[in-house]
Amino acid sequence: MKKAFFSLLSFIMLSMMAQAQERIPLVYDHENTGAHYTAPAMPSASELPPVYSLRDPLQWCDGSGRALQFSDWERRRNEIAAEIQHYEIGTKPLVPAEEVAARMDGDTLIVEVTHHGESLTLKSHIRYPKTGKAPYPVLIGTSMISLPRPLLEDMPIATMTFHEKQVNDYGQWGKHHERGEHDFDRLYPELKDNGAYSEWAWGLSRLIDGLQLLGEEVTRIDTRHIGVTGCSYAGKMALFCGAFDERVALTIAQEPGGGGAAAWRVSNMLDSVESLDRTDYHWFKESMRTDFAEEKTFRLPHDRHELCAMVCPRALLILGNPDYKWLADESAYVSIEAASKVWQQYGIADRVGYSIVSGHPHCRLHESQYPEVKAFISRFLLEEDVNTANVAIAPDFKGKTDLGKWLRETPGAAWESARQSVDNMKIGWNLGNTLDATGKRDTVCVTPTDFETSWRQPVTTRQMIHAFKERGFNCIRIPVTWEKHLDKDNRIDPAWLRRVGQIVNYVMDEGMYCILNVHHDTGTHGWLNADPERYPEISKRLKALWQQIAERFEPYGERLLFEGYNEMLDKDGHWNSTTPANYEAANALAQDFVDAVRGTGGNNEWRNLIVTTYSANGGKTTLNAYRLPKDLHEHHLIGEVHFYDPQEFCFPEHKPTVYTKKYQKISRKVINRVADHFDRLGVPVIIGEIAAFDKKNTPERVKFARLVSSECKRRGITLVWWMGLLDRATVSWSEPEIVDALMEGVK
Repeated sequence: MKKAFFSLLSFIMLSMMAQAQERIPLVYDHENTGAHYTAPAMPSASELPPVYSLRDPLQWCDGSGRALQFSDWERRRNEIAAEIQHYEIGTKPLVPAEEVAARMDGDTLIVEVTHHGESLTLKSHIRYPKTGKAPYPVLIGTSMISLPRPLLEDMPIATMTFHEKQVNDYGQWGKHHERGEHDFDRLYPELKDNGAYSEWAWGLSRLIDGLQLLGEEVTRIDTRHIGVTGCSYAGKMALFCGAFDERVALTIAQEPGGGGAAAWRVSNMLDSVESLDRTDYHWFKESMRTDFAEEKTFRLPHDRHELCAMVCPRALLILGNPDYKWLADESAYVSIEAASKVWQQYGIADRVGYSIVSGHPHCRLHESQYPEVKAFISRFLLEEDVNTANVAIAPDFKGKTDLGKWLRETPGAAWESARQSVDNMKIGWNLGNTLDATGKRDTVCVTPTDFETSWRQPVTTRQMIHAFKERGFNCIRIPVTWEKHLDKDNRIDPAWLRRVGQIVNYVMDEGMYCILNVHHDTGTHGWLNADPERYPEISKRLKALWQQIAERFEPYGERLLFEGYNEMLDKDGHWNSTTPANYEAANALAQDFVDAVRGTGGNNEWRNLIVTTYSANGGKTTLNAYRLPKDLHEHHLIGEVHFYDPQEFCFPEHKPTVYTKKYQKISRKVINRVADHFDRLGVPVIIGEIAAFDKKNTPERVKFARLVSSECKRRGITLVWWMGLLDRATVSWSEPEIVDALMEGVK
């Protein structure tokens, strides 16, 4: 019965897809069938809010809904086109039919465009195939066709080249005119601020005008089967040309790099790639750099996944090459995954694909990619019955790059519970003395790197985080001190928030859990105190801080946890205990933290939050005074204490170096006390910091690590070791024996 049900379900799904294929066009006869739609409002860059995920490409600009029906897509597509032109590339002007003339000179197409008394001439030689019958499909190369000739030579497809310098002669090598001086600018002097990609897309559309104007009897070209392709900067060009002209049936963007398929937001968080800051601004409007560079990238109201989505319902294939880091193919992978949701929504997911494969030179297609390219050409230019479904190849990124933080996981009852998170984290490590560092006494820190390295730690890298993942750790706690990065209105410095985000991404991309906190804002010198007299002031600042952090990371999935504060003390700096009034102040601030995060909505409504005891202490008095905050949903709060017990053995200022049976008994007692208390509260608990500092007693510290690790596992507690273990400068294990002991304990 069950087998029959699933067979019926599969039949229904296949039938729906087949109906969509018949109902939704593969190509159009007009450059832009939605040209009649009015462009949405375009706020100034300063009025745009920062958005840290990739926007739902189906959502209307005004947020009023989504283009769920295919009949809505043309309007939504034109919203995207209007935004890209307004903020990035400049206007691609429409051209009335009477301004275009075309003729053939042998096998060369000649198109002349006249506007306001100025003329521009385009020429392109058509190379006809040796097989098949006219009219032929045509593949147009932007600048040139970089796809391997053997791949195409047996196909009955004509080829031509769009010589972009006939429109705008900018090139990264050799002489060229400057902005406002190109042939395009003679026709449209009012568009002198345009970037090259809008002008190049305009030029290719004029070639298609010429083919349509002359007709298939003259050109021997089938204008219902036009493809466009290019590589590198010309791969970007091909993508823009295909996105902005609905007469292009197939777009193949080969290694288009940053500014092509790669999302600006994602590239902003990657190292050594072509980001919005580093791209070539001859291609784009200069105002884009002014308005959206660096941390302002997140204010863009759109991103590259929406440029890719503009190709829908027509066919799109993205080709990549991760060997060239500059191309930002990890970002392109995220982007095309996001764009694919549009094709999926309309039941035509087999019209979009990607093949991002390493092991070959730039713009020289790897042989393993030939089948995908041939399949897309065969189906969408030759109308052969070829399967193009599930072309989603990216071994360097698939299952490794965290898509959740960009594509927004759907929150709700399916969100991992606090207990599940603690069980899955298993064991972790603190990235201490890094983002929690507050600067040097004798040096002024200015940049995020100045602060990050001010306590003698190197700049954090992906390689460091990867080392812990490989060794079996599944959680990284990132202590962050925020005070020195807040202005007088408690706004976080965007550059600092960006660096925090980069390191969070390093962790998330390894598939690990990440704990993000407020660190040395607490403690003996911090502003975040359990002080009843100053509670209103402190509460306001804490809520403002967590609202910004929560909004920044709202799109991230369930493996990102927030820890409200590190070691909160009273105004007099008492560590182990304080007064009932001070305990209540700490409990009230814990509630403020939870309320501030939950108030930002989305994923943060369900995110697992960590609430630390007063001074992170696990003593009886402190535990009994600890009050669990009220929450919107059950099972999404976690308790936290820190563990340096017994202190005589763990802290360097004390002499004992042997982990005696007496000390072992104390360790077990504290762990059981903490576990029992939080069991009674009905929430899991983590030990956010734990260590025994080096007194040249490594064998004894190994005993300590093994015991606390095994005891924590037995009681369902995640422990997060405080620093050490790895020489970060060389990314080599400095204390392998302790790592081994910790791993033995959690087996």
